[in-house]
Amino acid sequence: MTKSSEKLNLSIDISCNLALEKVPASVRKQFWKLIQKMHAHPEANGNNLERVKGGSDKRMRSIRIDQGYRAIALQEGDDLLLVHVDEHDKAYAWAERRRAVVDDITRSVRFVVAVSEETEAPKMPPVEQNSLAGLFDAWADDELISVGVLAEHLPTVRAMVNEDTITDALELDEVAQLSLTGLAAGLTVEEVRDEIGLSDAPTTAITFSEALRSDIAQRRIRVLDDKDLEAFVERDMAAWRIFLHPMQRRLSEGPKSTTLVRGGAGTGKTVVAMHRARWLADQIRRDSSRKGRKVLVTTFTRNLASDIRENLRNLCPENLSKAAPVIEVMNLDAWVSEFLRARNFEKTIVFGDHKTFQAIWEDAFDKFPVPDGLSQSFVKDEWRQIIQAQGLEQKNEYFRAPRTGRGSPLSRPMRKELWAIYEYVRARMVEEGLAEPDDGYRAVRAILDAGSMTLPFDHIVVDETQDMGEQAIRLLRAMVPERENDLFLVGDAHQRIYPRKASMRACGVNVRGRRSNILRINYRTTEEIRRWAVSVMTGQTVDDMDESEENSKGYRSLMHGPAPAMAKVASKSEELVHLVEWLNSIDLKARTVGICTYTRRQRDEVNDHLAAQGLKAEILERDSDDSFHPGIKLLTMHRSKGLEFDAICLMFMGAQDFPPAWLLMSDTFPDDAARADELQRLRSLVHVAATRARGTLLVSLTGELSKELFS
Repeated sequence: MTKSSEKLNLSIDISCNLALEKVPASVRKQFWKLIQKMHAHPEANGNNLERVKGGSDKRMRSIRIDQGYRAIALQEGDDLLLVHVDEHDKAYAWAERRRAVVDDITRSVRFVVAVSEETEAPKMPPVEQNSLAGLFDAWADDELISVGVLAEHLPTVRAMVNEDTITDALELDEVAQLSLTGLAAGLTVEEVRDEIGLSDAPTTAITFSEALRSDIAQRRIRVLDDKDLEAFVERDMAAWRIFLHPMQRRLSEGPKSTTLVRGGAGTGKTVVAMHRARWLADQIRRDSSRKGRKVLVTTFTRNLASDIRENLRNLCPENLSKAAPVIEVMNLDAWVSEFLRARNFEKTIVFGDHKTFQAIWEDAFDKFPVPDGLSQSFVKDEWRQIIQAQGLEQKNEYFRAPRTGRGSPLSRPMRKELWAIYEYVRARMVEEGLAEPDDGYRAVRAILDAGSMTLPFDHIVVDETQDMGEQAIRLLRAMVPERENDLFLVGDAHQRIYPRKASMRACGVNVRGRRSNILRINYRTTEEIRRWAVSVMTGQTVDDMDESEENSKGYRSLMHGPAPAMAKVASKSEELVHLVEWLNSIDLKARTVGICTYTRRQRDEVNDHLAAQGLKAEILERDSDDSFHPGIKLLTMHRSKGLEFDAICLMFMGAQDFPPAWLLMSDTFPDDAARADELQRLRSLVHVAATRARGTLLVSLTGELSKELFS
């Protein structure tokens, strides 16, 4: 047993936090109570801080949690870094194979796996004179070292011939793997250094204590204080609440002009948005002159707003107190409705399926002929996509309006005929006291532009920006004047599952140049799942939400796991039988499993079958969110947005079921362009649902996949 220190500075590495998520809740609670005690009384003899004998690093210590579990820590002087938790033998095996390196280049503590001859590690292919070209031949040694490769690992890196060998090399830590996968994906040395948080080359050596507290160390190390320990003891703290990648931290903190953050699924966009909201709220709370001012966090769907609200309650409950909340979370349509209701808005906001609204369209088509070559569905789609989206109120505005992305060209006489229909529809809506969401957005803007009132929001944070239409973005721009820390928008056009599209520039939102940022590292899913989900979008042109094409260069995951499984059977009943077999192979007491269907009817059919087999499942409805607790969750693909699970099953994905036959009937779409847009949204929907899986993905289908979608 090592001598107890009279002073102990405690820190936790992200690897310890992730390990804690895998142990029983009772062990986690006991661990944090023990650590809290060590922090308060480091001199106590009951801490059981013992040296790990026979390991690669003499600074490794073990801490007894109970008879079955041990924590592993690294001690140097008065600093104790918590690095791992596991069952007794597994914890010691972990510690014996690792050593810590204080790296001057990255100014951080690096953990290196000591790979012995007995270790079952994949062998690097030998470098021979006539072998394949090395994956990193284009970079000099000093360039590789400058992005975080340790000099002792250069021979391993030089032997690599493909990207798979990067994560096969167990000697390499996350920093090296992250940098090397970035270079392999086509990023420059400068881009990689920026992504992992390196600025200028270091000029001095760094101590262990300094390395725990450097800016880049915050990516995976947190120095603990009393407040942290109280929070850990009171509730589980998932890693995303504590640790941010350098790029994520840079985006979430500090003063900024209007900012757009893009990135693939799982890159932490919503996490960044929530941390940004917390940082902004903290600035308000510290300034007594800003009492009553707020941060609005908004998104398109009510579901996601509810999910974000609950996550923010865990991240920063003090900012969402009932007495004086500094952060307000509400989806935009709900906020608009509440705002207008409070001002006695005389119209009822309705959606396309409203009976009176549908009757108005039927009357319009009875009174006015549809121009030759066009269909009624085209006329209604033109209303949604052009007239309402652009806020056109005069015939001459329609004559000049751009129709980018609309398949059927319209002559001036045709537009004149269409305008007669639209004038009638609008007049009838006024007569019936109806308005659409876009009308509501414009009504709020008119009130704000009149200057008769001031909103309580100093800052607005927007999640899933790609689902917002033009009028919504214009309203957001009007809700806060253009200034420092005004708008912070995050989104990914690959995940656009609703028929809305807007250009930031066209809406008066300037996110050009350094105001636009990209997150490239997927922290949620394995690389195998990420690749499958990306393959669904292969060949599709995706915009960057600002009139350019999205560039997915460098989007990758460092985690690996089993390849997505494709369960092909002869009938839907066999799909259900196979689903039960698959579920019985999973530890449902420890893992979260999401079963996604396209329709609610399919979801309920799965629920009935599972119940008949004695398997209890929970249906996640619009406002329910219990995705964090172990067990089976049933939900539609649309409901899956914003959630994540250990395992996902996409049910009824065969061509006979998905897409449903009625959706692709010839008279469903006004033209080929509209049909192509719908197919794109369906691909995005599959992409979204698949990337909810952290480690396991099952695609269940009868027959074959649809060739139209999965070609």
